[in-house]
Amino acid sequence: MLSICVVKKITIFIMILVACSSFSQNNIVDIEKVIFEGINTESYTSEIEDGEADIKYSIIYSPFLPAGGIYSITDNITGKEAIVQIGYAKVDRNPYLLYLPDYLFKFFTKSYEKEVEKIKLKVKFLAWNREGEESFYLNFQSLIVKPEDSFLAISKDGADKHYIQIGAFSYYQNSYPVIVDMIPYLKISPHFYLIKKEIIKDDKTIEMYRVLVGPYSVESAKKIVKEINSSKGTSVFIHSGKSIINEHASGDGK
Repeated sequence: MLSICVVKKITIFIMILVACSSFSQNNIVDIEKVIFEGINTESYTSEIEDGEADIKYSIIYSPFLPAGGIYSITDNITGKEAIVQIGYAKVDRNPYLLYLPDYLFKFFTKSYEKEVEKIKLKVKFLAWNREGEESFYLNFQSLIVKPEDSFLAISKDGADKHYIQIGAFSYYQNSYPVIVDMIPYLKISPHFYLIKKEIIKDDKTIEMYRVLVGPYSVESAKKIVKEINSSKGTSVFIHSGKSIINEHASGDGK
């Protein structure tokens, strides 16, 4: 079932994120090189919560494009184009799916020779619809360490550091709304490390990405975990740097 939510802009997010803008901007995905797939929200029985503020354009939903961003989406086959505004979708499916309202999906597909369930779309960023959103998104992205760099970064932090696991995802991009939701609880300016791990599920080996936040002292990590688990009714837990390093060395974190 598809569950749509909107991530609200909270002042504390901006204060924390602006302070952390020194991390490399190379983590940002070059979306113009990605072919997205657009699907019709009518394909889902769940109700879409259309709560995005200050809507000036047709709204579509994405797991990781920033809410409030204005984009051009172009059909890769017909060349048809629409200008849209983004809302967040909290799903653990392919992050390059875009959820289009029925009327917009039909706009793109009415010239097709046969019915289709998905359309290929190119995406181009145009502008922000809300003041302050550019610095919010860029600084938020700057906190995320790419999967291929995450273990090395944790190793450099040292075995005596500690990390809080806030979730695990089939597609690491789908962790972005969860990361944003957790930021007010994390006290200091952290980084988010994406550690790939193979697990067995239904007799099949699948890849998951654990999202680890840190580095912290053990005292700080315990305090934050207690507050998150109490306030949000969820379950997050602590990994030591030593355990992460040892797991990787033994091959368990492949």
